[in-house]
Amino acid sequence: MSTALRPPPPAATTIGPWPELPDDGPLWTVPGAALDAAQLDRLEREQVGD
Repeated sequence: MSTALRPPPPAATTIGPWPELPDDGPLWTVPGAALDAAQLDRLEREQVGD
């Protein structure tokens, strides 16, 4: 009996070893008009360290 590994089936090589990741696009979008001036000022002060 041989202990060598058998090659994977053809379907396994075309799909890839990792599962499909969920779309994280909404995490990286600019909020735009969702932030008002007071919120933006607060965030800018936090970045400066106030």
